[in-house]
Amino acid sequence: MMIMMPGGNIPSPITLSPLKRISASRFFDMQLCSYREVLVSNGLEKLLPSSPNKFFGLAAHSFLQKVGSGLINEPDDFENGWLTTVSEVEQLLLLSEREKHLIPLSKTVKQFEVRKRVLFNKASSLIVNRRTECKSASNLFHGIESWFQTADGVVGGYLDRVLLTESGYEIIDYKTGAIIDKYTMDIKDAYKYQLFLYAALFYENLNEWPSALKIQGINGEEFCINYKKDECVRILNQAREMFHRVNELITRFNEQTELQKHLAQPVPENCCYCSVRPLCNAYWEAKEKYPQLKWNNDIRGQFKSLSILGNGTYLLKIKSGVKTYKIRGLKPDRHRILEGSFLSIYNLSSDKSENCFSENILTTIYTN
Repeated sequence: MMIMMPGGNIPSPITLSPLKRISASRFFDMQLCSYREVLVSNGLEKLLPSSPNKFFGLAAHSFLQKVGSGLINEPDDFENGWLTTVSEVEQLLLLSEREKHLIPLSKTVKQFEVRKRVLFNKASSLIVNRRTECKSASNLFHGIESWFQTADGVVGGYLDRVLLTESGYEIIDYKTGAIIDKYTMDIKDAYKYQLFLYAALFYENLNEWPSALKIQGINGEEFCINYKKDECVRILNQAREMFHRVNELITRFNEQTELQKHLAQPVPENCCYCSVRPLCNAYWEAKEKYPQLKWNNDIRGQFKSLSILGNGTYLLKIKSGVKTYKIRGLKPDRHRILEGSFLSIYNLSSDKSENCFSENILTTIYTN
């Protein structure tokens, strides 16, 4: 199946292939919107930039892996190890036209130094724990990141750490972002589902259930997740069923908008951080049908005018239906704006005046 990419600066078409497997860490997101996950699993280039906080999280996770596996052994090595790790992430960002302006992360990540100090404290505790474990009984899974999958290969995932204790094996997952949902004040459902699947995968591979499921935050805070064995098996079976259902739909529908009708679930909470929504007609249709909902500050319409402000940035006006939108502060080196074109603009900041917006570091413009 071919996806025709709308927009003058969207990459060339890619072929959609069936899923190879469902990742335990992505299963919850696939339940929210299977269409997005199909695109991501097919290697679609990200069409919108991610928050700099995500890349700090990637660097932090990689840094903790190095500490946990013994590649970084002493607190005196933390600073150089961290600089190297951040540099590795920034080198990847340099390859992205949509995200290279996020470099250096030390400037675009809020409270960068504070987060780094918290990370170093977590790394220090990992070194202490690792040395303690080396003196105790041997651990079947030394270090971190062990791969587990079902016998049919349909569901799989990397377990950050499996630790042998007197009461049995503990599965530990490290998170660098918020663990508690600010609305429910409970552990995020996505993390619960991930750990439930890890427990089921562990049982399928070793015929033994873990004694504990734990999540550790970057600040050292630890959360235990209570689980029921039958619930873990049920969720694993759901993942298997979803794998086969989604692949059947990919095979059946060649027309992209028809596939979106079956796989996309466009509601504000699903779409707010979606990096592929420029491809999703279902998103725009829902946004325009239910404008009263709290959607992203994304707008689209016909080019009307472009002027240069005193500070050297652009003021763009576009017309959508009976409304005229104004977007100020657009940096010329970040955006291609063609006169007379149809524009879709994503991740804007609200301005004080009605129908007025401004650019932020995540703002992206596509031209049809």
